[in-house]
Amino acid sequence: QLGLQFILWYSILSLNAGVHMPRVLAFPAIAAALLLDEGALAIRKKDIPTPPPPPEWMFNKRNCSCLNWKEAYDLHGAKCGQGLERFADSLWMDKFRIAAYPTDKTAMEYAEKDVCKHMFTRMNFNYAMNTRIAPMHMPDIYPKPHVSLQELSTPQTWCYVRASLTCSMPHGHHVPGTGLSIKLVEPGEDVALRDLPMEKILDLAKTNILDLGELLPNAAHIMWPHDKYDPDNVTSEDLSLVKAFNRPTMIMSTDVKKARLFVQGDNVVKFQPGWPQGSVPLEMPLQ
Repeated sequence: QLGLQFILWYSILSLNAGVHMPRVLAFPAIAAALLLDEGALAIRKKDIPTPPPPPEWMFNKRNCSCLNWKEAYDLHGAKCGQGLERFADSLWMDKFRIAAYPTDKTAMEYAEKDVCKHMFTRMNFNYAMNTRIAPMHMPDIYPKPHVSLQELSTPQTWCYVRASLTCSMPHGHHVPGTGLSIKLVEPGEDVALRDLPMEKILDLAKTNILDLGELLPNAAHIMWPHDKYDPDNVTSEDLSLVKAFNRPTMIMSTDVKKARLFVQGDNVVKFQPGWPQGSVPLEMPLQ
């Protein structure tokens, strides 16, 4: 190492001070010294341990998964209605009011509704739920939805998550009085209940004793209520249109007390809404 430094020093000095060292010899000497010195430096670098990577939160990554719904309420202190439960059975969601205080009037009212008592607080799973209802056709209502049918039938889904550095949510998503945040699920993240097969959805409803009349509009798809969808009068043609979607879809008449149909592909079951009877089909699947 010292010899290399001397060669380099002497070569440069020769050029600058007029020492009689031919240039054809001086420049190769300098180059050789530099190359050899770089090699020695590379060897020394190998002995230096690689520093640990910076923590994930520095990259603002969303490293979080949906919490079990029942645990979010029972163990983490969320009140049903503080989250997007407030927009259950609705075609619209207020994106500027994601989370609410437990004393919020609307949140307190929803805590006493059937959708909270007979569905949300009983859900012992972590599948994401719809942020609003998801019609499979453009409803004949006023005002008309200002979105495409694709957007209308596939609303964003949501769930509760633990608030942490590795799971940072936008401002306004923190659930006041808890260590939780509300997560609007992005494509490819958590599994939505509406993406499960009918058999799995029916099993969840039965196991958790969930009213299908509340679960399906808020977790799957619907056809807008119409008397042609009355289970006693629905035609094979109208039923075929719903079957063709091959999506878990509820159809019902305008009479909210009457039985309804749950359809996915060629599978059709009939159920009577209400709790607890609405957690299981009334009869064997229809064809």
